[in-house]
Amino acid sequence: MDDSDDPVVGFIIEYARSGRAACRGYDSCGQVIDKGTLRLGTKELTNVRGRVVVSTSWKHWECVTTDDLKNVKRIFLLKPVWGVEGLGRLRPADLSAVADSIDTGRLIHPPPPPEDDPETSPSPNRGQGVRATPRKRKVLDEEPYSPPAEVPDVFSHSGEQATEEDEEANEEHEELYIAFPSQVVGIRHYTGLVQAGELVSVVREPSNKYDRNAIQVVNASGVQVGHIPQAACRPLAPLMDEGLVTVEGVMKTGNMSGQHLFTLDITLNIFGPSDPKKRAKLEPRLNWATPGQRGFNQQNQTGIAGTSLSPRKSRPQPATSSLGAVPNGGPSLSASQKAYELARMMSQLAQKDDEDRRATVLDSLCSKDVLNLPVRENPPSRANGYLKNDLLKHQSQGLEWCIDREYPVLPRTVEDDAVQFWKLERRNDNQPYYYNLATRTPRAVDEAPVLGRGAIMADVMGLGKTLTMLALILATLNDKPSDHSNTTLIVAPLSVMSNWIAQIQEHVAKQLRVYQYHGNKRRISAQKLAEYDIVITTYEMVTSDWNSGASVGTTPNGSKRAKTEGALFGVDWKV
Repeated sequence: MDDSDDPVVGFIIEYARSGRAACRGYDSCGQVIDKGTLRLGTKELTNVRGRVVVSTSWKHWECVTTDDLKNVKRIFLLKPVWGVEGLGRLRPADLSAVADSIDTGRLIHPPPPPEDDPETSPSPNRGQGVRATPRKRKVLDEEPYSPPAEVPDVFSHSGEQATEEDEEANEEHEELYIAFPSQVVGIRHYTGLVQAGELVSVVREPSNKYDRNAIQVVNASGVQVGHIPQAACRPLAPLMDEGLVTVEGVMKTGNMSGQHLFTLDITLNIFGPSDPKKRAKLEPRLNWATPGQRGFNQQNQTGIAGTSLSPRKSRPQPATSSLGAVPNGGPSLSASQKAYELARMMSQLAQKDDEDRRATVLDSLCSKDVLNLPVRENPPSRANGYLKNDLLKHQSQGLEWCIDREYPVLPRTVEDDAVQFWKLERRNDNQPYYYNLATRTPRAVDEAPVLGRGAIMADVMGLGKTLTMLALILATLNDKPSDHSNTTLIVAPLSVMSNWIAQIQEHVAKQLRVYQYHGNKRRISAQKLAEYDIVITTYEMVTSDWNSGASVGTTPNGSKRAKTEGALFGVDWKV
């Protein structure tokens, strides 16, 4: 069996972030994996009616077998960049035990976590039932990954980043029940554009006057593409309304070709609770979505309905040295040294992988040489009486760069550079559309995306960013927005507040109305602040003004009291 025949595509070794996932370990453990407990997740590919999907099953670390450890080591050696995830977030003692277990193929139990470590100390009620709580699928049960080159046409369900704080630890995990092939109909009545492989939202529309079970298909830009057929909506809509399932769509075909299409192909990924008891109750209501409506295969341990994997054939392991081994017959490293080396290797490889994956987008956005950026024509200068000193070339370039982002314009031709990730492209029928380089999603020209204003200028210290910002204020002084004041707010640490005043006095020739909002000078109304050209304050003043507002509550006569903020929050600032 070669690599492409192996359903295992990766592993996750981590602490459980909630007590919802059940253990799929030896002797049918089946117990809940408590929050903070070390666990192993196995990612496997399964084929559902010609579509390859990913399922993750979990085990307590003490339920891991020698075969599991051999597979973890094999995947790590074959696919080190993304094959084994989570190692960098383990405690040093646990990482050492995990690394030694992978190296030797013999399960080593890590020491118990410190009693004062709330994040890794498991709760004492392992295996006990838990009350029903709102569900939310966490990345740890279905984490996004980069598909391997040897397995084509693979899609994975995207979720939150694995490093995100688990703010809702009591929420129940979900897992993929079935990938149901369906269609999108009525596309001629809507303007949403999609392409093959694009993730789309599947949204209930109970207010639809033609069908109360209607389900919309909406693209990443929030524009409707069409509807799911009535035959699929009829059994699926009640499950969505009851909150029993979550449905997401992956387009198999798109409408970017310019052909006059009536339907598009879509795969509906139906997720439900991972709790075995809840799943047993829900599966009969989803039999209609299984292949041939034959129901779910109870012997299947992958979490994917209607599938069965062929027996996995043994194969010789690649001849590689063990983790931490020293060449020329030298002594092997200690467990802690191997753990450190393993974490270092993973960190370096992950960093390289991140750089490779972002290269395409960065090349598209940053193809210009920064030294050859255009300068600002007729910038504020000594000649026009705005500045006492002329700008240097790089400051004039920075000024032009800032102004371009103050007033962004979408690309007008396919040759124009991308603006805020949006490029103008043309379909096969020569019709133009906007394409987002980051999300890889299209948008119709008559539904042009809204661009944000402003940017972050992050030049290194010593290049005169303060003077560039003052030049920006002067250059746009007469550009009075209709929905904002013409006042620029500068927020700075207290230690450099005086430096802004000194820089204005030293470099600015034109008379500007400047106000320092600090200390006793806070006793001013928002209307008065809006009459100045520049208001300078500190981070502490912003926090104080926000906190000084009256709390939401009721007055003595029972009427509601609205929250009020300080003067800073009463001005619609220009910048």
